[in-house]
Amino acid sequence: MHVLDIGSATGFFSFEFEKRGATVTSVELPTIADWDMPSGKEKTLRELMEVHKAKSVEDLHYLHLDGPFLFCRKMLNSNVNRCYSLDFG
Repeated sequence: MHVLDIGSATGFFSFEFEKRGATVTSVELPTIADWDMPSGKEKTLRELMEVHKAKSVEDLHYLHLDGPFLFCRKMLNSNVNRCYSLDFG
């Protein structure tokens, strides 16, 4: 069984799929600033940066998405492959 988990964020479902026997590829946006944010991108990014005490959008991306994903992958001894989508904008 192979799973392509698109928009996997911290990878919760990716790790669950793997736990159930799947080979998983996790796809995420290259930056959190590319997320669709209904309440406004600047407002949402500013609020998330405050919550995480992030100094930049790059720091926020790591603290909110990649850091938790990498931590879980290491702790679970996981083989989930993480890749980033391309911007076709």
